[in-house]
Amino acid sequence: MNLIEQLESALLEYRREHNIYEVGDLVFYTGRANDADMYRLKEVYKEHSFAVGSNGADKDFWTLFIEEIRHATDAEIQAGHRL
Repeated sequence: MNLIEQLESALLEYRREHNIYEVGDLVFYTGRANDADMYRLKEVYKEHSFAVGSNGADKDFWTLFIEEIRHATDAEIQAGHRL
């Protein structure tokens, strides 16, 4: 892993620990137990506490409230779904 990859990994871990979300982050919606779709954040509106995410499928571009999402773990990202 080169220095840039190490820095990106450290920044992601910091965002995970502090519930900070940025465009491109992979997240899960926690408001419904049966939603196993992983979303990639397309827009983040911190002042309004919501984000727009895409699961790349038929439900493309959903509004997700920040208090109802969580970062995907490295294992979930590898698996491509919620574990």
